[in-house]
Amino acid sequence: MHGLVAQRQIEISGLTLDVNEVLQDEFVIQYLKQEKEKAWEGFGYAEANKIFSSQFQDPLVNVLLAEYYFSEQSYMQAMSLLNQLDASSNESLDIYELKAKIYRELEEYELAIDQINNAILVHRTNPVFYADKADIYLNMGDSLSALEYYQKAWELDHSDYNTAIKAATIHAANKQIDEAIRWLDRTEGFGEGKNEVNSVKVKILREQGANEEANQILMQMFEKGKVQAGEELASYYLTALQYDSALWCATKILETDSTHLDALLMKGEVFDQRGYYTSSLQYYDIVLSLDSLNEEALEGQRKVNGKIAYLRQIKEKKAAIPTFDFAAPKQ
Repeated sequence: MHGLVAQRQIEISGLTLDVNEVLQDEFVIQYLKQEKEKAWEGFGYAEANKIFSSQFQDPLVNVLLAEYYFSEQSYMQAMSLLNQLDASSNESLDIYELKAKIYRELEEYELAIDQINNAILVHRTNPVFYADKADIYLNMGDSLSALEYYQKAWELDHSDYNTAIKAATIHAANKQIDEAIRWLDRTEGFGEGKNEVNSVKVKILREQGANEEANQILMQMFEKGKVQAGEELASYYLTALQYDSALWCATKILETDSTHLDALLMKGEVFDQRGYYTSSLQYYDIVLSLDSLNEEALEGQRKVNGKIAYLRQIKEKKAAIPTFDFAAPKQ
């Protein structure tokens, strides 16, 4: 694409350019980058087609516009733009990577691998390309090849916890639990992604029945302020009928957020199970004061009130049974 604007006028970022004005490549590039950062919000086919029908020299215009069409799942339009470019241009890596993404979405996995291989030939030390290649092999159902390339990606970048998570997930699926845990332990000391890594580790341990170890991890996360870990821990304890532990978790959550609905509901259920019906109703009432249509609280109230009514009936029946005084037998 090279030359002048080929239409009467084009509006970009609030500006209107007449046909006689030269539309500079750099202006369009900056505009497209701006729209990409905003996830193409407010940028549509009308704007894209205006730029597409114009002609520009810089291949980056094509690449950015192709990224927009890719985001809209217009894969053929995106590929058409990329195919106009010389693979030896400065944007070759972006071209190969985006083509690989397109072929992957089209489930043309062999062609996607070819594009990633082209990118690796240009930049052999970029871990992203090896991770992308592993992802494609995983789509193909080839977990062994996927593990090989996740390993290569990890060797080039020890900070990408997603690589460790994906490799661990494959090993866990193959029942290689120790190896899965070893992969996750490689991220020890990471700040970013630590919670996500721990969540995967907990899931793997749960699947193996190692609930105590899983609970220890969740407790450590909970003590560091991760409320979601406390929710999961409380839910486990409730399912396991460990009511005191569930109550403790719910209480700790409410110390942080007194309007936490799930914690309030859990206390209502625990008190119900323990037979403290008045306390149970109090917590269901609190939930309904925050959310008057909360179905779980309404159902909880109905069940507790039903139990109270049943116990009242039993008590009344017992009270209605006549008592008799019998004289002691004569000696």
